[in-house]
Amino acid sequence: METTDSEPPRKKHFTFRYWITKDNTEEENNELNNYANGKPKKLKETDITFNPLDWWMGKKTTYPTLYQYALDTLSCPAMSTECERVFSSAKKLLTPERNQLTEDIIEACECLKAWWKKGLIQQQKD
Repeated sequence: METTDSEPPRKKHFTFRYWITKDNTEEENNELNNYANGKPKKLKETDITFNPLDWWMGKKTTYPTLYQYALDTLSCPAMSTECERVFSSAKKLLTPERNQLTEDIIEACECLKAWWKKGLIQQQKD
């Protein structure tokens, strides 16, 4: 089987040596290089509310791939305590007597409980 210049040689293992020696001219103008080689944005001392999500929203057309990666990364919660709290709450809801509850009822109960605690809903008075 013949190989072309654009493909790595057919070996059992892809070697790092091939990767660093191949012609990377098309990759030199990619988004990551453009972003990394761009001028850094200097924040003003009065600009204490810099929002990285807003900044990336403004760069959506300039860096479409990095924009999506940034949103995926920045949207991850810093802590998982809320998720853990919900799982613990659901564990208390699902007692042996209630093991036949369907997932939509469990979800509704958990939502109602969270909304009640946050004051978003109140008990109706007759």
